Amino acid sequence: MKNLTFSTDKNILSVDVDCYQKGLSVTCVIAGFHERSPRVLLTKFSDSAKWMLPTSLVMKTESPEDAAYRVLKVHNGLQGVNLQQFRLFGDSGRLTSCEINTILNLHGVETIESAKRLVTLGYYALADMSKVVLNADPNMETRWFSLKELPTLFGDDRHIAKAAFTEIRKYGYNRPIERDILPDYFTIDELKNLYEMVFQKDLDARNFERKVLSKGYILKSKGNSDIGKARLFYFNQKNFERRADVIFWY
Repeated sequence: MKNLTFSTDKNILSVDVDCYQKGLSVTCVIAGFHERSPRVLLTKFSDSAKWMLPTSLVMKTESPEDAAYRVLKVHNGLQGVNLQQFRLFGDSGRLTSCEINTILNLHGVETIESAKRLVTLGYYALADMSKVVLNADPNMETRWFSLKELPTLFGDDRHIAKAAFTEIRKYGYNRPIERDILPDYFTIDELKNLYEMVFQKDLDARNFERKVLSKGYILKSKGNSDIGKARLFYFNQKNFERRADVIFWY
């Protein structure tokens, strides 16, 4: 996995209001795992007291998915992540009028009279936290937070973040989450710890390695870890593609 870089610009877009779909946005949950705790990447602008998930209005010339990738690249500087759409959030009271105006102003839009309600499509991405590089920016602070210790957030961002992790657990039953989060080479203990963090349950260490190797896409490498000389493993993409019917939960 390539390193994920981070940079910011307070006005992520400054274009005419007619460029945007009225009342439609995207919100991105960047998820990581550290010390047996789910983590989420949040941002806070210098003139705001609240933290927020990366978000953007959707332009008329792009799809919501394109908008989600754009907000990560332009607003957050993140590249090389795999986004998954998971839910539409459209409660009429999900944002206050002040919060809506803040989002509009971040796009260089002073006001939209009809924008009394802002619907958002939720996307999530799994990231190896050690490869997310947070560059210093005077206008916006960026930080990882534990899902259990979130600060004061915009609107329903807390609800969106928790809903994303619920979907990630479902995703783990059908997709190999280690491919997106772990380094290229990892130990069995690191893989086991990851799944225990995601599913919040202990796994049987005696059977775990046997089950892992039976999948056919986790292979032994020729090297060992520097810590304790444990055997290293890696994810084999070609073998994974041959096992389209496999259940990935161990």
